[in-house]
Amino acid sequence: MTTLASVPRTATPVAGPPARFRDLLAAEWIKTRSLRSTPWVIAFTLLFVVGSAAVATLSDTTAPSGPPSSCPSTPTRRPATGR
Repeated sequence: MTTLASVPRTATPVAGPPARFRDLLAAEWIKTRSLRSTPWVIAFTLLFVVGSAAVATLSDTTAPSGPPSSCPSTPTRRPATGR
């Protein structure tokens, strides 16, 4: 038969000041600034957004107005026979 022995608590938890939102923001700011990839990610994101807007604008300005030529402008219907 085995018995469980209680483990003596040798270390007491240290009561420090409670964490504040400013502390969290400061820690995240330090983490963001210390990553070498952060400027690259921001630069590529900005390039993607500006490039997407440029392509969308270019496609809007070069597209012909109105429906495509392969599609008729009015749907074809059979004439009514009066019955």
